[in-house]
Amino acid sequence: MSRPLQPTRLRATCQRCSSGCSALHGCASFGLMADDQGGSFKLSRPVRLAVALGCVGLAVVHFFRPDLPVDAVLIGLLVGGIVFMFYDVSKIGFGGLEASVTPRKLASLERQVERVVVSDRAAEPPRRPEVPPPEAVPPPEAAAAVVPARAPTPLEELLASLEAVRIEAIVLAGNTGRLDPPGLSWNEYNPVNLLQVLAKAGVVPSALVAPLSTVRRVRRDALLHAAGPDVMRRAAELAREIQAKLRAIKREYIRVVQGDVDLYEDQAMTTGLQEARGVLLVQLNEEGAALTRSVYPRGTALARGQFVSWEWDLRRAVRREAWYRDPQTNTATLAWSSAGFFVGRPYPPQWDLERRFPHPDAGLA
Repeated sequence: MSRPLQPTRLRATCQRCSSGCSALHGCASFGLMADDQGGSFKLSRPVRLAVALGCVGLAVVHFFRPDLPVDAVLIGLLVGGIVFMFYDVSKIGFGGLEASVTPRKLASLERQVERVVVSDRAAEPPRRPEVPPPEAVPPPEAAAAVVPARAPTPLEELLASLEAVRIEAIVLAGNTGRLDPPGLSWNEYNPVNLLQVLAKAGVVPSALVAPLSTVRRVRRDALLHAAGPDVMRRAAELAREIQAKLRAIKREYIRVVQGDVDLYEDQAMTTGLQEARGVLLVQLNEEGAALTRSVYPRGTALARGQFVSWEWDLRRAVRREAWYRDPQTNTATLAWSSAGFFVGRPYPPQWDLERRFPHPDAGLA
């Protein structure tokens, strides 16, 4: 839950409201404000915009005047305009510039996320697609670092919370066949981009995208030493709220029952199929109940028990019937009449997806 915010006291007085104005006051006329730390000034949004436009305007005049050389003055004006236009700088001090993602803004976004209503409809993977994206299995990622016994720092707390959101976004996108762009290694996916894709498909509420984008901005500022501990803690709390909303979305999982299945050309299973080997997959709901069991031609070999993404390569296809021996009934079963290659990738084992089910061997019986 949100902690009450303590407004920063300032020495200057707002000329419009004639009261001690704070960084959280919101008075538009209070453009330039000295803070208690001394030697620095806070800039409101109108002032930042005016400074940016002024710098750009002077740079343009300087550029088109042939008698004024393109020197350090022009470069400085352009840099100043870019900084104030594209970065939320709210304070200028002897120590440099400070970003303007404030606890107040984070608290507002946190309340917005708390009001998001998650649909009860499960986010199902699409049926076997006609032309899904192909990808090879990447090398396994290194094991997660051991968490130290000491309490995490605000930055560590922020990074861990944001990583939990990223994992949840990848699993949602991977389970529903919406990894975009396909083929990236798991640590290369941007959670904001994934949420935009999922929101467009109606899988996640679109109201979660902007708060997550703000959390990533705080992360950037924190890595540049431009965000204070209070802002980092508030951003971590907001990330946990977003992760909880994503986790509440019902979804289905794809798990490998048998990673290498013998295939045959005929129902009598006398002639082996030469074009491909098979993989037996089970589709699970969140309670661990098996919804479907299917065999597809596989790309790289998979291991029993792995949770995998829903990805395909239809540039490779087996365009005739294939049969396999069902391990439950021990009878010949039609695998497909025509099928592309399944190239779903296993999720990293350190994500512990099996712990989400009542029994860790769900779907493998």
